[in-house]
Amino acid sequence: VTPLARNTWFGNREEYNDLLLLYAEECKKIASEEQIPLIDLHGRVKKLVLELGRNDVKKYFYPSDYTHSNDYGAYLFAGYVYEGFTGKNAYDANPQWNAPEEFHTIQKPAAYLPANANKEDTAIDRPEEKILRWEALDLIIKHFHFFPSNVYNDLFEDMVGHETYAGVIQSAYQNGILPEYILQQKCFHPSDTICGKEFWDYTCNAFYSRFGKTPSISDADLEDLQKAELLTRGDCATLLGVI
Repeated sequence: VTPLARNTWFGNREEYNDLLLLYAEECKKIASEEQIPLIDLHGRVKKLVLELGRNDVKKYFYPSDYTHSNDYGAYLFAGYVYEGFTGKNAYDANPQWNAPEEFHTIQKPAAYLPANANKEDTAIDRPEEKILRWEALDLIIKHFHFFPSNVYNDLFEDMVGHETYAGVIQSAYQNGILPEYILQQKCFHPSDTICGKEFWDYTCNAFYSRFGKTPSISDADLEDLQKAELLTRGDCATLLGVI
């Protein structure tokens, strides 16, 4: 059985980001080589995701989760597997369990929430330290509310996937944040410091992926930023705060 398909998209663009495609293709390859039957759950769920779209298909996934189904999704996807085994519609004998159009999220008791839970935390630790390449991407991804991936697809030779920041790099790639001159390199060098131009390139790409336009900044500030050879963590946080 191939893995299901995740509800993942490229930023705010209506372009599906198939993070589990390579895993599904590997299942198909093994099934072909070993001459064993295969049920393409990935293809069925992907078809559903594309037909309903990123918002309407959420009713089959756990709240705020792009991978794991809720009970309605589990019931529906199990029916897909049943059909693969038997060739019969799973709901001929058992009625389909339709998910409601709207879910009401259970709120945590007020006493459970920290006092500043509704305030945006703009502080950053170690503001005077030079920011590393992976840290810059992590800061940008959090600022623009992208989500780190738990899948790393071997983009660079100097990363194997077990690094704590591997999901950050994958998220930057899948959301179009990494510029072409970075993607053309064999190694990412995640612990290198970065210059102002590189950070601005990341920021522009993230802004465009999220809002469909480039950020505005004064010519003088942009000139100073692009001349900066090294940026601190505080520099980057300040820049993001004014965009």
